[in-house]
Amino acid sequence: MSISAGTKSLSCYRNKNYQSCSALPGLGQLFRRISGQSSQLLDLVDSQPELLQWLQERQYDACKQKLVTQELPGQGRGLVANAAVRKGELLLAVPQQLIIFPETAAAESCLAPLLSQPQQLSDWSLLALFLAEQLYLCDRAGGSSSGAAWAPYIGVLPRNPIGTVLDWSQKDVDTLLAGSGLASTAAMIRIGAQLVWQDLQPLLTAAKQQGLCPAEMFSKADIYWAIGICLSRSVRLADRGDQVVLVPFADLLNHEPSCEAYLLWEEQQQAVVLRPDRDYSPGQQVVISYGPKSSGELLLSYGFCPPAGSNPHDAAHLSFSLQDSDPWLQAKQQALQRQGKASSESFALRIDGLPAELLPFLALCAAQPQSAAEVEALADELFAGRWPSIGGVSCEQLALEMLAKVCKAALKGYPQQAEADRQLAAAGQAGGGFEHRRELMAAVRVRERQILSRTEFVAQQRIRQLRKGA
Repeated sequence: MSISAGTKSLSCYRNKNYQSCSALPGLGQLFRRISGQSSQLLDLVDSQPELLQWLQERQYDACKQKLVTQELPGQGRGLVANAAVRKGELLLAVPQQLIIFPETAAAESCLAPLLSQPQQLSDWSLLALFLAEQLYLCDRAGGSSSGAAWAPYIGVLPRNPIGTVLDWSQKDVDTLLAGSGLASTAAMIRIGAQLVWQDLQPLLTAAKQQGLCPAEMFSKADIYWAIGICLSRSVRLADRGDQVVLVPFADLLNHEPSCEAYLLWEEQQQAVVLRPDRDYSPGQQVVISYGPKSSGELLLSYGFCPPAGSNPHDAAHLSFSLQDSDPWLQAKQQALQRQGKASSESFALRIDGLPAELLPFLALCAAQPQSAAEVEALADELFAGRWPSIGGVSCEQLALEMLAKVCKAALKGYPQQAEADRQLAAAGQAGGGFEHRRELMAAVRVRERQILSRTEFVAQQRIRQLRKGA
């Protein structure tokens, strides 16, 4: 079981399935964008000299790459420029021997005799095993580097609570996510972690029977900690078959919503590299993008939210499905399958636009052609960006009517009062983390309501235009 939510994908973060509403006829002028945030000057004394020494012992001199580690107010650790940095330069290149690949995790594990056999374990499972083993060795040695080869790296990783939704109580999940589309994302992450733990049980049982590891190694608590680390720090290498890896030192880079710089695998360098999207002065924090994620998604997967109003990727997540009572259900399911879609899909609505395939999906759900034979042709038309009419009504209007109806219902689905959420969000600390999750989720709900209200308004405006023949 691979938990894909929250991993730092690389080039694939540019979402090809999303477009501004400016690309949708009649809607673009009704939306607007919001801006990002700026950096601040910080001290230049490295806060993790043991980590740098360890990196140098492994033939990697991070100091030559103009970066030092720092404890950052409200953000934990991050990387700061200690010299002038120019946009596009090769600022960071973590070589292959420092990257924890799944095969590295398997080869260096005490479970290697079993892991060398054919396995069905995911990259996530192998990395989680590796981290849990290294954590046990490091703790047994009191944090000494003699206890575990990767102890200096393990030492800079956050301990429980990491802050992801895996650390939330079930009461918090049920209460804070009630009414929000993020509830399904949280469920996927938490169920995924349970499945990873279950999938590891036959292997761990065999390992202990064969005396390959102490009985207390690979506890459930340590495995869940390791899954949380993978969730919040792993990188997916798109140019290496979407392999999930851990990249020491580079994983100290923090996220900024306006940033367009990504960690990428470069074959020529044989390294994970960073080429910044802007200039930095000495003392400025260097940032990357974890992808176009909403503040709610960042809170669930990474344990933090950007300051309110700074994230242009904030979204309200809605799910839509074909109805079991639809007379053309089977034909529509087959048509959607040919378009690469399931009969139930989740979409992220943003303040400035809609996912490109949302309206075609809704139009196919709502339309009632004369026969099953017409369904496939209708789907082809819709997903090609054309709006045929059914019974004298434009499919665009049918889609917008469904969208407006679902947005209105979603607004009524929050158990919390809107004013109470606004007050709770205002009381929270800007950009805070896990310990302020109640205030942060209130701010997320405030933004979701704004997006849902805006989307319903825009949809109704466009419906009126269509009815007038515009």
